[in-house]
Amino acid sequence: MEIIDQIKKIFIKFYGKEYEELIVKRLSSLEGIIFYDKKTNVISDTSSKKSYLQHYGITDMNNKIIAEEIPFSKYIIRNGFPGMMSWVEKGNLKTIIYFPRKDQSSINYDYVLIHELLHVLDEHIIIQDEDKVVTRGGFSTMTLVGDYEVEDYEWFNELIHQRISEEIMEYTINLQINLYNTKEERIIAKNKYLKDQNPVIEQFYQTFKQKLIEYKINGHLEKLINDLGKDNFLQFNSWLNKYYTKYSSPTIREIKFNDDERQIMIGEGLSIVAKMRENINYFK
Repeated sequence: MEIIDQIKKIFIKFYGKEYEELIVKRLSSLEGIIFYDKKTNVISDTSSKKSYLQHYGITDMNNKIIAEEIPFSKYIIRNGFPGMMSWVEKGNLKTIIYFPRKDQSSINYDYVLIHELLHVLDEHIIIQDEDKVVTRGGFSTMTLVGDYEVEDYEWFNELIHQRISEEIMEYTINLQINLYNTKEERIIAKNKYLKDQNPVIEQFYQTFKQKLIEYKINGHLEKLINDLGKDNFLQFNSWLNKYYTKYSSPTIREIKFNDDERQIMIGEGLSIVAKMRENINYFK
């Protein structure tokens, strides 16, 4: 697809030529982007795949979906979410993206598309043997086949992933590369993200940005934990889980913006970032 080739070039420009081979290899796992229509009149989870394909206007790879040659999520489609899914085929990692078609409300369409393709870029196999296949996407580890105990760093990974996606999008705008959104829509989307910006995440990201970008694409979770200090990292991960469980949506965060309890939590988060900054392992 032309759009994938375009974003591939954006990734190479952002990460640098030294990552070109890795970027081309990782993105080759992508079987395609399956676009679908968002619907207010959802159909039952028990409906057949064929009914889903018809109802949500899916026209790509239908035979493969019905034959279960590629994974399909009724949950993603029914809720109008974007989503990347991965599987192993003949020993090779494969990925697919399900993506709602653009409508008048999709002012952040380009941001979300880059976010999902960045998941494809990050995803790679780290363990593969007769009993199990384990993948890592950035700082998040997942078992595709068999049993393998993994740590839950999902919130941490997703928040850093989103912040890097925003930076790549800003890079794209500065290069005047057009995807789906208009210039006006991109400005509205950017302001929307800035309004919901978490000062703790922003302080963390700006402090460790170079390492975060480098380690994330390479899946170097253990190196990151060592640099930040394991206790500090676990404390930070716990803080993120608590904060985003309590303030789970942009609307809630806006309503509670000046609440004393939220301000106290923000202060606690900033203190953890300061401790990580002081960790001697980071400077070794």
